[in-house]
Amino acid sequence: MLCIVMLLGTSQVFALSSGKAPDGSVNIIPPDTAARLQLKVTGSGVKLSALKSGTSDNTNLSNGETFARSARTGDEYQINYKLDRGVILEIIALDGGKNASVYGDVDMKGDSATRFVNKNSEGKFIIKLTGGHADFTIKAVNINEDSSVAGSANSESDGNARSAEANIVMEGEFDNEEGRRGSVHNTNTLERIPESASYDNVSRRMTMSVGAATPRGVSSFRSVAASSVTEPTRGTVTWHKQYKDNNRNHASIFKVNVDGLIHDAACADGKNFKTAEAGQVVTLTKQASDSLFTKFAYLASTDKWQKSNYDEKEYYFALVCAARRVNGRPAYERVNSRPLINRMMQDAKAYKGEIPENFKSYLAYPMNGSQMMLAWGLKPYGKIEVVKSIGNNIKIAGECKGTYSLAGAVYTVYDEGGTAVGKLTTDEKGRTGTLEVKPGRYTVKETTAPVGYELDKTVYKVESKAETTSTVQSYDSPVFAPVKIFLEKKASGDSYMNPSDMTGAEFEVKYYDTVGPVENAKVIRTWKLRTTKDASGKYTAELRDKNLVKGSDPLFVTEQGDAVLPRGTVTIRETKAPAGYHLDKTVYTKKIDGDGAGAAVYFNSGGKHLRMLTTLLSLKLELRLWTLRRRIQLQCTVQRLRLRML
Repeated sequence: MLCIVMLLGTSQVFALSSGKAPDGSVNIIPPDTAARLQLKVTGSGVKLSALKSGTSDNTNLSNGETFARSARTGDEYQINYKLDRGVILEIIALDGGKNASVYGDVDMKGDSATRFVNKNSEGKFIIKLTGGHADFTIKAVNINEDSSVAGSANSESDGNARSAEANIVMEGEFDNEEGRRGSVHNTNTLERIPESASYDNVSRRMTMSVGAATPRGVSSFRSVAASSVTEPTRGTVTWHKQYKDNNRNHASIFKVNVDGLIHDAACADGKNFKTAEAGQVVTLTKQASDSLFTKFAYLASTDKWQKSNYDEKEYYFALVCAARRVNGRPAYERVNSRPLINRMMQDAKAYKGEIPENFKSYLAYPMNGSQMMLAWGLKPYGKIEVVKSIGNNIKIAGECKGTYSLAGAVYTVYDEGGTAVGKLTTDEKGRTGTLEVKPGRYTVKETTAPVGYELDKTVYKVESKAETTSTVQSYDSPVFAPVKIFLEKKASGDSYMNPSDMTGAEFEVKYYDTVGPVENAKVIRTWKLRTTKDASGKYTAELRDKNLVKGSDPLFVTEQGDAVLPRGTVTIRETKAPAGYHLDKTVYTKKIDGDGAGAAVYFNSGGKHLRMLTTLLSLKLELRLWTLRRRIQLQCTVQRLRLRML
């Protein structure tokens, strides 16, 4: 049983404890005095740093070190931690927890706020000084080496289950608002109990029954911690403005920092006239997406009521009064503001539209007992992009830009459940646009490779964070065809000058970086080949260094030393025929557009022999000889006839 006696109207607050205190305690904020913080770190497997809130004074903490700082009451130190696998963090208050409060990404261990353990493998917690010398030990423990830690972790949940069954009654008196001291918290979750539940109309006596599991119980708190997305439970007022009229009416608006995102906020408490100032810590209660709170806040965020059409003070008087109505704690409303107030309420109640999943609204409770406020903001999504690069043989792919482009690769993004949430497509530079996703963990796979490249089969894991672009770097390898262009020269008959000998035929092979028409394309490389007789008796010219004629361009050679043909088109024509044969004027064309495993490419070039020509020449020669003999014979005959006549 916990008995708390609050003597208000004086400068002292006392907390008297007898036995266990499973459900509640009083977090005391005394007058501004000197304070001191000391942290001693033991154990390994953790990265720690301490940052004084509101400053850049960040200090790394190592095993065996002692961190000590003189401070003032109310100062806060943020402790950031990142644990290795199998390591947990224990935070032990050596002063019994009376000189500081601890909250954040930690769970209370046991029934008192003197021992805490980490909730996540990476996180942060706040130590807020409340006076005197706050002394802590921060201990990193390997659970595989210390079985007692695992046992205590199991017993912890049992203890929490027992506390959930208990209720306590706290009694105290208030002389007035200014005389009130302290704020009430649940010791298990360190959540602040709402002001509206504590008192109304500045009562002089307060009686409260508090259930351990309410307003936010331990079991629900742990279930959130186990999920991948946790809702923030605290924020800080960063800005405040108050509007007043001549009748001493006032309306306050705020800016609240929630997990680094600035939220708009408006006073939602017409029963309390104490206003939170910049720097005040608030605890947060998230409102359901279909609640009147959220509908009203969302319409306000979209400028539903067109603020520019009103005087600034009149608009915010109406907004604050409407927020108070939504919260069930209205106050005096200016007559001139009522038409707009009524319109705001009617629109919020009638709203049936969709509210973005990342829009959040909270009831915020200042820890110094100031007015409740309604805070709202659009929690930004994270973004994922892919940057693709050529994985190897960059020189070849770069030279053959016409057939190797990084454009057109498609990547599919999957959530943790394996559901596709979107696709990204690369441009010519290998970059995609960004895909907006909720903060969380995702996998990215290439599902369509760009033309000319192999599919990247790597599955990339990426974590998306709010207002951050997470980049996946992917690499693709260009596809080449092994060099197997094989030229074989055959004769269509024997030549009497060079019977069936195709040695010395020369061919010109041109490579174009296109798989389309080559008429207007630029030649990338040119090779000249000469036929030789191989061991089988064939006259061939394979596209190899040994067959290249002087003046040829070098072959394409990969980083692994293999001669290849890139994707594209080759043309082949005979430039020199073997002796005794005509030139084959045919231009042969072949597209190289496979997956790198294609068969050899053969070109058969026939050689027309010269037998017909030589035969014709022979006939002409014989004809001429016959004609000459005939003429001689005729001349001889004429001479004989002349002689006889004489």
